[in-house]
Amino acid sequence: MVEQPSRVAECLGHLAGRLTGIHAGLADAPALLLLGRGSSRSASSYGSIAFQHLAVRPALVASPADVAWGRSLPLDTVTAIAVSQSGESTEMIAAAERVRDQGGRLFVVTNTPSSTLGGLVTEDRLINCHAGQERAIPATKTVSTAMACLYAMAIAHDAATVRHAAAALPVAIENVLRARTVPTLPTDIDAVVVVGEGYAAPTAEEAAIKFREILSMPATALEASEFLHGSITSAGPRVAVIAIAADDVGSHLAAQVLRGAASRGAPTISIGPSTTEAAQAHVVPELRAEWMPFVIVPAIQRIAVEAALIRGWDADTPPDLSKITKTAVPTTDVEE
Repeated sequence: MVEQPSRVAECLGHLAGRLTGIHAGLADAPALLLLGRGSSRSASSYGSIAFQHLAVRPALVASPADVAWGRSLPLDTVTAIAVSQSGESTEMIAAAERVRDQGGRLFVVTNTPSSTLGGLVTEDRLINCHAGQERAIPATKTVSTAMACLYAMAIAHDAATVRHAAAALPVAIENVLRARTVPTLPTDIDAVVVVGEGYAAPTAEEAAIKFREILSMPATALEASEFLHGSITSAGPRVAVIAIAADDVGSHLAAQVLRGAASRGAPTISIGPSTTEAAQAHVVPELRAEWMPFVIVPAIQRIAVEAALIRGWDADTPPDLSKITKTAVPTTDVEE
């Protein structure tokens, strides 16, 4: 977790010299399909928003299992980006192979270039996260570096901004990691709901994953507007609500979430660039919206780790958790 500043800098620094080729490889793609599972799916969700906002290109996140084994649309005109830390998860490899075999264009973002997944593409379409070995089973620096890869790909037309990010983001991440205190999840809760809008939505996904993995606790991620639509009725004294904001719209919605959750007796925490009406707040540096996830994610990680330590648990090696998911392959024929 503490290596995130240097690893994000290294990742963006390596990519800065490849942007012309990456931009050329993506320039004529009418839309993008991102594939990820677990924390790589959170990174893919971030990537889909970044491509929509920064590259002005439609981008969606799809289930690797559905692409691999489900009834799929023709993939011959698809440009897909497969995101995987290990590069060895069964469904990710199967989905990538199906894209490739049908004539689609495939890019791979991975921390293991020598993996099976990495071997499916040529070097110009292989994006190395440069995260180094991840000692903890729950992903930390690999999430941040995967987001960095996707950010650079989305803004590959603007090398100056990527170089600026390589210099500025590590400093901001370091500030979050050095914060003296972090909000504390109550020990008597049964579940957590994490909400965020826009660029905060993928960080809410990642937060829910971390609470499920590290604390073995039911945790759900929702867009803030979706939570306010009706799901707010799930908030209560034993269901904590964490509201994340990455921009002005997100802050406006987060404030509504926090007021509504508090009125139902729910413990509340806010994460964002300003203080709010939450019982506890984790204030992070205010950056441009597309950079906010890079300071929000380590804040989330710190909250999850602190919650585990309070409970006397090992945050690095939760029981029954593995980095590589070997999904059983369906026995029925795949329908084309």
